[in-house]
Formats: sequence, structure tokens, C-alpha cells
Amino acid sequence: MLDKIRNNRSLGVILLIAVAGTVFSFMLYCNYHTSMLVDDYGYCFDFSTGWDSPNPDGLIPPPASERIKSVFSIFGSMASHRVCHSGRVLSHFLVQLFLMPPKDIFNILNSIVFIVQAVFIYLCSAVLTGRKSFTGAALSILFTFMSLFMFQPVFGEINLWLDGSLNYLWTSTYVVIYIYFYLKLFKNGKFTRHVTGDLLFVLFGFPVGLSHEVAGASMLVLSFLVIAYLHLAKKIHSVWSCLSFGSTLAGFLYLLLAPKELNTQMVKGSFSDLIGKLTGNLLDLVQFAALLMPLFLLSAILLVIAWRIGSDKEVISFSVIMFLVTAASFFSLIFASYIAPRCLFITSVLLILCCTVLMSALLRKKGKHRYLICAFYVFMLIVTPYFAVKGIRDVSRTYEFTRHNEEYIIECRQNGIMDVKIPELARYDLSECCAVKYIKYIDGYNNKTWPNIYMAKYYGVDSVSFSGEIIDVNA
Repeated sequence: MLDKIRNNRSLGVILLIAVAGTVFSFMLYCNYHTSMLVDDYGYCFDFSTGWDSPNPDGLIPPPASERIKSVFSIFGSMASHRVCHSGRVLSHFLVQLFLMPPKDIFNILNSIVFIVQAVFIYLCSAVLTGRKSFTGAALSILFTFMSLFMFQPVFGEINLWLDGSLNYLWTSTYVVIYIYFYLKLFKNGKFTRHVTGDLLFVLFGFPVGLSHEVAGASMLVLSFLVIAYLHLAKKIHSVWSCLSFGSTLAGFLYLLLAPKELNTQMVKGSFSDLIGKLTGNLLDLVQFAALLMPLFLLSAILLVIAWRIGSDKEVISFSVIMFLVTAASFFSLIFASYIAPRCLFITSVLLILCCTVLMSALLRKKGKHRYLICAFYVFMLIVTPYFAVKGIRDVSRTYEFTRHNEEYIIECRQNGIMDVKIPELARYDLSECCAVKYIKYIDGYNNKTWPNIYMAKYYGVDSVSFSGEIIDVNA
């Protein structure tokens, strides 16, 4: 019996290494084949410089004039960023930090962070079920990867693009870690076993609240609901949880009260204009979220099954809390002044976490629901490789396109040509694994907008503009 357990454990370790290694290799390859894009060029510059320079197109603020020179200069840059761009200074501090050394460092760390996110999603399910296994970890990591790759809107923008990854992938990883410790509080009545650990987690709440508007709002809802549940259902009153809520709230308020955030009005005009904007945002969100429908339906069905077969009360209770937090992450975007598909990054991760927790609990109970879970998993195993191969192909081809443009700009500068024209990319047949699928690569109408002006400054030419040619890399 002991030998059988050891053999199963050995097979589990091998499976975990194989799965984690495959996912890491995929992410590393895609990271290495994703060029600097759009905002990356702008964040190479110190936003505290350039205010006295000529401003040819009336840009507010004027373009930054000097490159980031040291870690210390990032602090002044982010102080100006909070005034002129947004209050998301933690994520953009990291953006400017990683743009200083060779991109290899970011490529490796970003691939590791993706694995860390998947591991903590598994650990969240293990806290509720009380069981851990290498095989379970491997299957959970694979499910997380397949779900993100297939159903998360604009996978490349969120997980591969440097500026996007540090704003979205890294933030969602903070969120999953935050949820993991709240799950421990939910299950055991405390975050950690030691006061030092509790204090560190309380401090961790501040950057979580500060990292992103949707992340901060969602985690405030999560912490409030868990605290309320423990107070009402278990009569547990944790001072540390209240301190954690306060720390997260402080970070969130620091983000929202940034001068730029306060000066950005969602809508100007009458009350009917506001209603119109809210309605428009909701319609856009529904359209963007269509890709998430399979995960939403799966999690809803699993929750109903868990309730019908009398699953553990704590699993059901926390799943309900997660559904409420997911709804908060989705509907909070209605009040945003700008919405893009990548804004649903938290919603997608929360749905995957909810599915993982419910599947982990239900697979330990006999019943026909096992066939549903296995069928969905097998379907994912069949279709994901096809789209992954297409994703790798498209990522490679768009990388060749962007690298060719970069080399061409440098060649022009060396030959004394300071006004450079480059082609645009055809997007309609590209995989969403490509970070440049939807974001603007080059502005065809105005040489003095964000992508054009900073690309020119980065490569040391007077201007970079659209040549009028559109290249289809899949032709």
C-alpha cells in the first residue's frame, strides 16, 4: 500500500513538472516573441521631464523629453504620472522598472508570474477541500491555462504585452494571492499562524487596492463579505481582517483620488447623457464578455449541483461570495470612462477560480456530475492545442513584422532619414494571443499622438508615421 502511494506521488510529481514546464515554455516563447508596443515606448521616458519643451500638437501633458535613467528617477516620474495620466502608479512603476534592463528579465519573470497565478488558484481550492496532491495541482494548472487561453478576452494584451502584463496579469496574481489568504481566514478564522504573517498580509492589502480600479473594488467587496459572513455565521471577529480591509481601502482611495482620476469626468452634460453613457458601457461589456459565457455557465451549473447534492456548506458559501465578487468586478466597469476587452481580466480569473474550487469539491463526490466535468475538460484538451498552435504561429509572424519595422527605423536614422513611414498590420485573422490584435500599433491620422511620438523619440528620429500600406502576415 505504501509503495502504491509513493508511485502515485511520483507520477503526480512527473505530471506536475510536465504540465508546468509546458505552460511555462509556451508563455516564455510568446513573451520572447512579443515586441515593445505602444505604451511601452512612452513609459521609457521620465514623465517629470518635458514640461518646458515645445508642445507642437497641444498634447496635455506635453511629451516627456528624457529617458528613465535610474530607479530613483521613476519616483518623480510616477508623481507626475499620477497628476497627468492615472493613479495606477504601482503597476506603471514596475513598467518603467522593467523597461530599463534587457527584456529577457521581464520575459522570464512574466512567465513565472503566470505559473504562480495558476498555482495559487489551485491552492485556493485546496484550502476549502483540505486536500493537496501533485496530480490535482497539475490538472488545475492545465485547466487554468486552457481557460485563460480560450476564454479570457485579448489573452496577448493581458498576459504578454509588457505594459499590459504588469497592469493585468500581475494584478490578477496579487488578487488570487489575496483571495487565498481570505480563504484561510474563511476556513480557519485567521490569515496566518503568526502575528508577523498577519501584519505582512495587512500591508499587502495596500498595493492590492492601489494596483487597479477593478481589482481594488473587487477585493473590497470580497473582504467585506467574508468579514460579514464570519461575523454572522461563525461569530468570528478578526481585528486583522478589519485592518486588512482598511489597508486595501486606503490603497484604493489613493488610486481613485489621484488628480488625473478626479479631473477625468465620465460624462459631461445632463442626467440623460449619464444614463446613455452607462447604458452604452453595459452593452459594450456584454459584448466583450460573450467569450466568458462558457465559464460562467459551467460555474453556475457546478454551484447548483453542489447545492443539490449537499456539498460542504463552506464550499457553497464561499462560491456564492465569489459569484458576488465576480459580479462586482463586472458591473463596476459600467462607471468607467473608458472600457476595453482587457478590462475583464479580473472577471475571467475569478470565474476560473470559482470553477476550480467547485470542480475540486465535486470530483470528490460520486455522481453523474463527474461526467460533465470530465467532458468539459476533455473538450478543452482537444480544442486548446489547435488554437495554441495558431497562436504561436501568429505571434511569431507579428514579431517578424514588428522587428522588421524596428530595424527599418534604425536603418533610416543611420542614413539620415529622420521622418520615417512604416506599414500597419492587418488584424482580422490574427489570434488573440497576439498582443497587437486590437491595440493601436501606429496612428494613421496624426503623427503627434501617443504611439507615434514616443516611438520616434525612442528610436531617435523626428517622426514615425503610417506609410499607407497594410501588411497581412498570414497572406
